[in-house]
Amino acid sequence: MEYDKLCEIINDILPEKKKISPEDYIVKDLGLCSFDIMVLIFQLEEEFGHQVRISDVKKDMMIKELFELVCS
Repeated sequence: MEYDKLCEIINDILPEKKKISPEDYIVKDLGLCSFDIMVLIFQLEEEFGHQVRISDVKKDMMIKELFELVCS
């Protein structure tokens, strides 16, 4: 999975497009709510065919940690 594709998927969920950095936090910096995170997980699974357990995605997770999780 490419990092740019992950950022594109996240930006599709955000109300306004942002420049996303690897150190951004999913909730604190990007403002994703629980529903947004569920949508994100679904879209990542659809796009990359890799199952992501909801319990592995934490609200205090950074984008780089999410990238590592999805790529593992």
